Amino acid sequence: MPPTEPYQTSSMPVQTHTTPPPPPATQVPEINTSASRNDLPVAVVQALSVRGVEYAMMTFSLWLIAGSIIWALIALVYGGTSFKALVLPTAILIACMPVFGYLFIRLKREEIANPNLRFDPSKRRLSQFTQIIAFAACLFNVIGFIYLLLQKAAGETGPTIVKSFLTMLIVLVVAGGILTYYWLDEHKLRNR
Repeated sequence: MPPTEPYQTSSMPVQTHTTPPPPPATQVPEINTSASRNDLPVAVVQALSVRGVEYAMMTFSLWLIAGSIIWALIALVYGGTSFKALVLPTAILIACMPVFGYLFIRLKREEIANPNLRFDPSKRRLSQFTQIIAFAACLFNVIGFIYLLLQKAAGETGPTIVKSFLTMLIVLVVAGGILTYYWLDEHKLRNR
């Protein structure tokens, strides 16, 4: 049998061009309906949603406000009552409080109008990260205070116990308040 196509020998069969079979259907994993919506894994956010950017700006403002409140109160505990010692935390508060207040009220109104916004992955990720940061701040301040107490018991010198206690108390009130707010908000979502 003579070759029908160039460069084909008689020992090779003639290839016909056919369309490949369709790929097998992918199976959709079954969703566990016994778990609450809050317990199901959420896809990692590649880009923030429009609301996610607003949540990020609000969260960043919150961190700056919390840091400046802690800074100003600790400066007052350690005798930094001069205007020079309080200029930066005051400037941060003046700049960030209106931004935070506006975004917080705006986003809360939208969450009330559309409860599904509470499940926005960007919001949840920022909320959880804020909880971790606030928890770490509280924990490390308690560790630092206990370390100071043990140091004093060993006869070492350092800051006074009263000032250190007030410093720890300031951080616990500010960071603990933030942690408590977000913790309760997160658990309110879980119970829905």
